[in-house]
Amino acid sequence: MKTRVLLPAIILTVLAAHAQSLGASNSDHLLPVDLKQFSRYRHLLRSTLGVTPFNCGRWTLWPPFQGEVCLSVYEISGNGKRTCFVTYIAAEQNLYQRTEAAQHPERARAVNIDRIDGEIPERTAHLLKEVWTRMLTGPHGAAPTPPPKKEMISIDGTIMEWSLERRGAPPLYGMLDVSLPYPGDRTRLFVKLSNDLYEYCKAAPEKRLALADKINREARQLLAKLESKH
Repeated sequence: MKTRVLLPAIILTVLAAHAQSLGASNSDHLLPVDLKQFSRYRHLLRSTLGVTPFNCGRWTLWPPFQGEVCLSVYEISGNGKRTCFVTYIAAEQNLYQRTEAAQHPERARAVNIDRIDGEIPERTAHLLKEVWTRMLTGPHGAAPTPPPKKEMISIDGTIMEWSLERRGAPPLYGMLDVSLPYPGDRTRLFVKLSNDLYEYCKAAPEKRLALADKINREARQLLAKLESKH
């Protein structure tokens, strides 16, 4: 696989934000995604940023003013072997604004796209797939959440959406407004793990093995929490 490396367009500082837990653990999950909402915009993002498989997981960041970001982890089989990759693709300008809510999708062609491709250890990719599956399904999967005890107002919120491609079945989806405090430890750790994948992408190749070990530890920690009833 030919690799093209460009500098990332933005630093995802919003993902590193320190947030406090809200309420009980039964709200500590992702929210469901209505794919019918913003369908033209979603199609634009898929055709511009979501151009790789995502059979081990993907997250997409929708900031209100900066360029959108898509990071995918996937496994490809060929010539009798399997290889896992991570791909970061970001728009240098906000596509929603640039295209007037995807009413003029042709304007997206004038927006520069930054891309980073790299291999990722198979064990790491498979751990991430397990985390994505558990976060998007099961008792802690994406589901409606009760309203917070305190009134929360998000103005120009930053939406983060996770998805997982499945063979013979529709993809799984879940989302959070990461401008707000996370509902609990599971969602907080999931966002942190997603952010560490970004760090893995931008790191020099010789530093990626240590970062993969860190991601493995965090993935196992989150899986243990997902196994817990509390």
